[in-house]
Parts: sequence; C-alpha cells; structure tokens
Amino acid sequence: MTTNIDTVDVCCVALELSKTSWVCAFAVPGDNKATAHKIKARDVDRLISILNSSKTKAEHQLSRPLRIVLCYEVGYDGFWLARLLMARGIRTVVFDPASFLMPRRGRRAKTDRLDAEGMTRTLRTWLSGDREVARDVLIPSVEQECGFHGS
Repeated sequence: MTTNIDTVDVCCVALELSKTSWVCAFAVPGDNKATAHKIKARDVDRLISILNSSKTKAEHQLSRPLRIVLCYEVGYDGFWLARLLMARGIRTVVFDPASFLMPRRGRRAKTDRLDAEGMTRTLRTWLSGDREVARDVLIPSVEQECGFHGS
C-alpha cells in the first residue's frame, strides 16, 4: 500500500536506463530543474556516488536533512536494480511506462535527459498523492521474477 508523503524534504531522482548508458536526473526540493548525469550502464557504484554527493550538496544548500526517492521505468533491466537500491536504503519506485499521462497536443522533444527530468516531476506529483500521473508496479523477489518455485 502506497501512502502520500510530504515531499518538502525529498530529492526526487529518475533514471533513464538503456543497454549502454544511464541518465540520472536529480531534483532538489523546491527546484523545478533537475541536474542530469550520464553514466555507463550498470555502474551502480558511480550511481551511488552521484546520489550521495548530490544529496550532501543539497543538504548543505538547504541547511536541513533530505531523503532520496528514486524511480525508473520497468524495462529490459527488470528489477535487480530496484532490489539492490532498496537493500542500500534507497526508496525505489518502479513505474509502468505505459501508464504515464502524456500531453494530448503538440509535439514534445524526446531525449533521455528530458525524459529523466520529466520523470522527477512525475515522481514528486505521484508521491504527493496524484496516482493518475503514473502507475507503480510491484517489485518481485528474485524467485518471483525468474519463475522459480521452491519444493
């Protein structure tokens, strides 16, 4: 069960994942612009380093402790990353990519950076209680994801 949270102290992070690279967008509370970082795909150590340094910088700027909530769209990578991040204490939300509300008029630019930045705003709205903007998916255990059945 998901509950609404006050996002005033939440840094919203979105990952745009591909086979060769990841874009990590980090949005500080109260700032509509996210900072984007491009890293090699599956470089979790670099991702954690970016999260820690960005959070420390934001806490220093805002003079208060902050939390991180990270999201990404379920895709070819599956759920291993969500399980790893949660094991490291990072709240992680995995969204169904088909569930995002999209503007009905006009063309919009499409880049991984813009998608990741937009997803930070979607995450903040979703965390605040508007579940119409996107739908999260249940993060399965390794056994559930791989179809293993214990005897």
